[in-house]
Amino acid sequence: MTDYSRLSRRDLLAKLCAAEAELKRIQTTGETENRQADSGSCLFAATELRRRAETQWQAQYTQARLPLAEAESQQLIHELQVHQIELELQNEELREVIVRLQQSLKYYTDVYDFAPASYFILTDDGVIQEVNLAGAALLGQQRSDLIGQCLEFFVSEDSWPTFNAFLDQLTKGISPETCEVAFDLENALPRPVRFEGVPIDFGMDRRCHLIAVDITRYKQMEKKWRAREQQLSAFFRAVPAGMGVTVQRRFQQVNDYFYQTLGYRPDEIIGQSTRIVYPSDEVFEWIGQEIQNQIKQNGLAVIETQTRCKDSRLIDILLQVIPLTSNQPESGWVFVAVGITERKQMTEMLRQAKERLELVIEGADVGLYDVNLRTGEVVVNERYLQILDYAPGEMAMTVQGWRDLIHPEDLPRVDHACEEAKRTMYFNEEYRMRHKSGNWIWVLDRGKGFGWDEHGGPWRLAGTHLDINARKQAEQALSTRETLLRAIMENSPDPIFMMDRACRLRYANPAALTALNTFGDQPRWTQETLIGKTSLEFFDDPVVGQAVLEANQRVIESEQTIQTEERITTGDATRIYLSIRSPIRDGTGQIVGLVGIARDITEQKRNEEQRLAQLTNQRDTLVREVHHRIKNHLQGVSGLLRNRIARRPELAEDMEEVIAQICAIAHVYGLQSQRPEGRVRLDELLKTLTHGATGVAPIHCALPTLKSGATVFLAREEAVPLALVLNELLANALKHNDAARPTRPIQVAVEISTTEQRVVIRNGPALLTTTFDFAAGRGLGTGLELLRALLPPQGAALTFRQQADEVVTELRLTPPVVDVECIEAGRSS
Repeated sequence: MTDYSRLSRRDLLAKLCAAEAELKRIQTTGETENRQADSGSCLFAATELRRRAETQWQAQYTQARLPLAEAESQQLIHELQVHQIELELQNEELREVIVRLQQSLKYYTDVYDFAPASYFILTDDGVIQEVNLAGAALLGQQRSDLIGQCLEFFVSEDSWPTFNAFLDQLTKGISPETCEVAFDLENALPRPVRFEGVPIDFGMDRRCHLIAVDITRYKQMEKKWRAREQQLSAFFRAVPAGMGVTVQRRFQQVNDYFYQTLGYRPDEIIGQSTRIVYPSDEVFEWIGQEIQNQIKQNGLAVIETQTRCKDSRLIDILLQVIPLTSNQPESGWVFVAVGITERKQMTEMLRQAKERLELVIEGADVGLYDVNLRTGEVVVNERYLQILDYAPGEMAMTVQGWRDLIHPEDLPRVDHACEEAKRTMYFNEEYRMRHKSGNWIWVLDRGKGFGWDEHGGPWRLAGTHLDINARKQAEQALSTRETLLRAIMENSPDPIFMMDRACRLRYANPAALTALNTFGDQPRWTQETLIGKTSLEFFDDPVVGQAVLEANQRVIESEQTIQTEERITTGDATRIYLSIRSPIRDGTGQIVGLVGIARDITEQKRNEEQRLAQLTNQRDTLVREVHHRIKNHLQGVSGLLRNRIARRPELAEDMEEVIAQICAIAHVYGLQSQRPEGRVRLDELLKTLTHGATGVAPIHCALPTLKSGATVFLAREEAVPLALVLNELLANALKHNDAARPTRPIQVAVEISTTEQRVVIRNGPALLTTTFDFAAGRGLGTGLELLRALLPPQGAALTFRQQADEVVTELRLTPPVVDVECIEAGRSS
């Protein structure tokens, strides 16, 4: 049986046409197969028929020898017998032909009726004359009901123009290849149908033979394929990777991403060799060979390489290539190029991050662990084992093995933390573990859960172990010291306090509370009521509160430890406290406050003052006695020198000068012996020197009147040199005074201001020589040379000037020669 499903529509149409023609020939004419033979064929058939009849006659009849007349009769009988055999043979062949024709009729009837394609025979005006079973099934009616109906009635109105044009072309003898229309059938959705037809002439009539194929599934598949094609096209355009097709290593098609990434236009790529996107010929050749090798081995090629952009930039890509046709790899390639520059950069960053993490872990000296909570298996690094002094293989790497090493006192707390970690996903505990040596060491265990099991808990826990044994020991020592320090502070008899940067109280020990509660009439202070207040709030006296506040602020601002004495008046008594304040710094070195301690030194200060006064009195008494004895000794020396003058009159002038100087020194010691502090007042020294000076002219000394309680003292170390200077100035004035007018006194005056003291000596009539220059050291006698040498280098200035007929000598004294701070005098004559 012929498999019609394997025949094309055109072959099927030809067979149906042939079957129809054969059936019509048999039914209408009854002609045999010999009717179609030519005359030569008929002659051959008759000759063959005669030969067969003769052969059969000879087998059936036996010839007898007859006379001649009988021979003619015998010949006639022979011809009749042979002709009869020929007729029998022809009848037999005719019966065979009829059987074959009946078989052919049945065969082609089956082909026509049961063909899977719908077959229609139409008149030139589109009326159905014949239709097979498939055609009737297609239209949903009986075949007998369709004969005589117009096929156009079953075509939807939208398809009428197309169908009518198709029939019109067929009737004109034009055979279009196809015509697709839609059947509009009752109680059914529109059904797409494809017609193919040929015109056949029957005498004066022309009939249209059509094959109709239901293409509903084809249309559905076509729609799906078009949707699929659109999806693939959209994917091809939108995928963030370069995609394309190459044939013989020339670009045939690429997507937009390829153009955008490399910077080319379509006309610069399509049809061009793929060499333009590779850095060099060597890379181009290597890539081609590598693609062929990998496709031959694996069916696809994956290569990491570089591609060159239009602007010559190189981009790292991952190139994947598959052949267009699997059985013909050389037909062409489909490629996908994914940019991996960022991925490589990210990979490098991840590598560096991993390296840094490993360095951090190594530098942090932490152990790592990874626990499978389902199996109880534990994986640790080398440092984890080193913390416990174990070598690989010496420690059971299970959860139970880990629990066996935990201190029994810590185990319940650790188990509870593990249960909490199943809920919170985090584990953070400090506990003790048994060292290999048997000792207990402290570790800080921090972990995090990963993954979720069917009960909603983590099935994996990873974390770190940090050896904190040294820290714990330090904390214990610190706690001990803190306890000791707190005990000292709480039991200290001295007030101890702490302030923040704003000088608000943060802590006060009991002694400080007791002291503060004695400073005013306010309700008794407690730790709760005192914390957060400043000194302005817990001192009744605002002056004291401000002073304490400023002292606290100086410590914060200067960042230095400051020691101060503070006087606090309580009622009618004043207490003196020695306080030491030091800044407090946090871990970063920033000052966050201060700590201070104060001690009541009132009695100590009183005892010190009494002891100091006693010592001062003893010292002053001793100094006065020493000065008195020195003065007496100098006076004795002066008396001896005067005795020497009596014996050696020629030395009188020089001796008198020396005696005057010794007397001046003696006067200084005499004045020092009169005061407990051993200091010399300038006015008293001048008064003593002027009274002791001798000469032809009197000396008039005008001393200032000082305010009550004010004193003007010379520096102790400068008293003797200044006494010699003043004595020499007085002696020089007496020496150079005009002898003709001995009654004109020498004027000595002391002028005092807030910054200096001036001693002015006037004598005359007298004249300075033209060569005299004290500052330059010219024209000086022995006495002035000595005077110039005795002047203190700082705080003393001596000048000489001519004023009318007088010589004015002025000695200006400033600190440190004199104590300016004690000067509170006005000028008087």
